[in-house]
Amino acid sequence: MFETMLFLHLAGLVIWFGSLMGMTFVILFSNRQIESNETRLFLRKTIRTLGWIAHPTSILVLVSGIFMVIEMNFGDTAKPLWLIYMERGGGVVILLGIAIIALMGSRMVKRLGSVGNNQSALSLRGGTYLTSLLVIIFAILSVILVVSFRL
Repeated sequence: MFETMLFLHLAGLVIWFGSLMGMTFVILFSNRQIESNETRLFLRKTIRTLGWIAHPTSILVLVSGIFMVIEMNFGDTAKPLWLIYMERGGGVVILLGIAIIALMGSRMVKRLGSVGNNQSALSLRGGTYLTSLLVIIFAILSVILVVSFRL
C-alpha cells in the first residue's frame, strides 16, 4: 500500500508542479500580446484549465502524503526534521496553494474578461497572480529539497 501511495504522491506532485510551471511560462510569454482579445481568451481558458488540473492533483498529493505518514508509524520515537518539514510545511504549502491559486485565478479571469477595459490587464508580469504562482513554486521546491536530501 505504501508503494501505491508513493506513486500517487509523486505523480500528483509532478502534475501539480508542472501545471504551475506551465501557467507561469504562459503568462510570461503572453504578456506582449495581452492587448488582443484572442490572447485574453486563451489566458482565461488556460487559467480555468489550471484550476481543473492543479487543484485535484494537489489534493491527491495531500491525501497520499497523509496516508504515507500514517503508514510510517514512528510511534514514540522522535521524527526527523525532514519528516516534520514535509508534514507541516508541505501541508501548509498545499492548502495555501489551493486557496491562493483559486482566489487569484478567479480574479485574473474576471480581469481578463473585461473586454472594454484593456488597461486593467495590460501588465501581467508584475501581477499578484504571477507572484503567487512563483511563491508557491518556490515553496514546493523547498519542501522537495528538504525531503530529498533528508535534512
